Amino acid sequence: MPSSPTDSVLPLAIQRRRFPAVSVSVLVHVVLFVLIGWLYRPAVPKGLPETDRTGGIVLARATQEDVEYVDPNDVVTPMQPAAAADAADAAEPPAEAMAGPALPEVDASVGPGPNVEIGEAETGTGRTVFLGPQREAKRGARGNIRMPPRFRGPTTGVSIFGSGRAEGNSFVFVIDRSKSMGSDGLDALRRAKTELTAALKELDQRHKFQIIAYHHERNYLDRAGLLRATDANKASIPAFFDNLAAYGGTNHELALIAALHLKTDVIFLLTDGGSPGLSPSQYDDIVAMARRMRTTIHCIEFGQGPSPSSSFMARLARDTGGSYRYVAR
Repeated sequence: MPSSPTDSVLPLAIQRRRFPAVSVSVLVHVVLFVLIGWLYRPAVPKGLPETDRTGGIVLARATQEDVEYVDPNDVVTPMQPAAAADAADAAEPPAEAMAGPALPEVDASVGPGPNVEIGEAETGTGRTVFLGPQREAKRGARGNIRMPPRFRGPTTGVSIFGSGRAEGNSFVFVIDRSKSMGSDGLDALRRAKTELTAALKELDQRHKFQIIAYHHERNYLDRAGLLRATDANKASIPAFFDNLAAYGGTNHELALIAALHLKTDVIFLLTDGGSPGLSPSQYDDIVAMARRMRTTIHCIEFGQGPSPSSSFMARLARDTGGSYRYVAR
């Protein structure tokens, strides 16, 4: 049966009346949610301004009694090995740490030389050091520590001008060729040629030697460096001396540093100790270098008349474990 206009209109009217009810229900629920959120909002202390807040890292250390919070900026992080080494080099150690432990007094009246009885003392570093005659420490005092010899091969003994017998594998003879050492002065060069030619016969091919003649410059036998004590090298010594002219000034430091750079066991210094001598800083540097190389320095001083009451050569021999000999013309 065909529907009437009334049947088609009624459902639409009813549907239109339902929309406002749904809207009211949604609105009521929204209001309820807002009220609940407002009631349970976090409390903000009164008097504190609202500001922007940033995140960060907080470190805490928990114990049974409390929780301790730590500022990350106060935490020391381990450095890489290179950075740690740089930091250690940059840090200046305290003066008392540099000075080291106190060392026992040693009788300064005991003479130098290889036969001197050497004392021992523990420094607290786990090493035993050997003590020579008491000296002022370096850094405002010259050190009094001398390590035992360290020979670099089979040894033999050499003595010139009646000096103490120097034990070693390698020998460097440092000879002053300034004007005062020539025939017009002390005639020391001629006598040195005779002494060295005879003394070096004690050496064989297992040993090494060098001769450095100096004034304001230095000259080596054949070439710079240690030479094997072959018959050919020893035979060249007289001609070397014959070609030396005695003239010019004196530079002891130049020659001694050159000899020490050869890392020899023994140095013989032959000079009249002419001016200029060694300044305190030059003296300290040479003594420190000789001890580091474990090189003994034996000094032959030429002069006229009685031996001098004070000489840097006598002190140099004593402080490096060598011997001192004064030779008058």
